[in-house]
Amino acid sequence: MIYLDHAATTPVHPAVAEAMRPYLEDKFGNPSSLHRVGRIVRQAIDEAREVIASCLHADSSELIFTSGGTEADNLAVFGTAWAARERGMGNHVVTSSIEHHAVLDTCEFLEKMGFRVTYLPVNRHGEVDLDALEAALTDQTVLVSVMLGNNEVGTRQPIETIGSLVRERGAFFSYRRGTSHGPGVARLPDAAGRSDHHFRPQDQWTEGCGSPLCLPACSHRAPASWRIARAAAAGRHGKCGWDCRV
Repeated sequence: MIYLDHAATTPVHPAVAEAMRPYLEDKFGNPSSLHRVGRIVRQAIDEAREVIASCLHADSSELIFTSGGTEADNLAVFGTAWAARERGMGNHVVTSSIEHHAVLDTCEFLEKMGFRVTYLPVNRHGEVDLDALEAALTDQTVLVSVMLGNNEVGTRQPIETIGSLVRERGAFFSYRRGTSHGPGVARLPDAAGRSDHHFRPQDQWTEGCGSPLCLPACSHRAPASWRIARAAAAGRHGKCGWDCRV
């Protein structure tokens, strides 16, 4: 069988599995515990966070580990929109009509909470209509959320252009990274979500962050934290090495 659905998920690299193994077997402690077994695991999670931050040229305090990609998207969209409305900035959210349901379902919930949501149309290639985006932005727009690369058809959105338009209008910008990667784009959003099972050795990591990055891995699970750290380090240099480690 030839597997061609890497946009949905990717196989675990042997080096990633090996990095996780100690925390699935011998180092099983609860990182919240005060005893030695727990402190060993807590230290491992903290080290993994530093590795990931180094690979992203980000500060470790900017990383938020979640239980999965859906929670990461929910946190970025709902958290940003709700906080902005609480500050009196507005109650309008913009997204695309072909977003992942983690974003679409969150936007539908926001509508029930009194937010106004605009769903942007796309062309036959799945690209967001930039004219429609510009027309949709108002002084009440608090957030624009658009997926970088579509998980079904693979279309890569013009994130750089979208980000610039949104910033010019004073709104927040977030996107779901999914399986798409590329230099520079992480400098644009106020929040972004990444899925660890989409990291690949060929992915390039030449980006700065400067904004919260939601990563699907529970903050108290060492195996998940090191899964991301090992995969990110491999992708940073196109190989399974620790060149980017702090």
